[in-house]
Amino acid sequence: MNEERDEVQWTDGEAEDLKRLARSEELPADLEDRIVARLSSEGLLGRRVLPWWRQLWMPWALAGTAALAAVFLLGFSLGQRAGADSAASMMAEVRQTRDLEQAIANVQRTGSAYVTALSALGHLSAAQSTDPAERRQSQEVALSALYAAAQELVRLDSDDPVAARLLQGLEAERLRQVSAQDSQQEPKPRKIFWN
Repeated sequence: MNEERDEVQWTDGEAEDLKRLARSEELPADLEDRIVARLSSEGLLGRRVLPWWRQLWMPWALAGTAALAAVFLLGFSLGQRAGADSAASMMAEVRQTRDLEQAIANVQRTGSAYVTALSALGHLSAAQSTDPAERRQSQEVALSALYAAAQELVRLDSDDPVAARLLQGLEAERLRQVSAQDSQQEPKPRKIFWN
């Protein structure tokens, strides 16, 4: 080495060590320790640098744990909501079934009351000699109620042929009575047979 070009000023002992180092084949055992100690004391050696995957494992682990917790909580809340919706729809079905059963019971009671009232009306008109106008009025009332019931029956199941024929027969009878009233003639009693 040329001492004139070196920027570092070597002490006499260091210069002799360098010359001897260049000639010797084997390095002293404590040389590495001395070099590291001196570089550290001068601040030229920093702390040990870890590879990027070892430096970033902690943030990645924390992010992964947070993501797992978020997915778990999201799944839990969605499961709770689906369960609540399912329970609400099941309760609505139960309520609807109960309402349907009540409606069926009401139709049955009302139908029985209708038949009972018609029977009582028939007994009253047979027992008392009523005039034809009163008899026609009671028959119109009974047919009107039956006509309204037939319309609802057709709305309930429009494909039912019995309900459709019942409604057609009642409409024909109603038209016959209306036309008879318009002509001021008393309608002739007519028998209707249902198939």
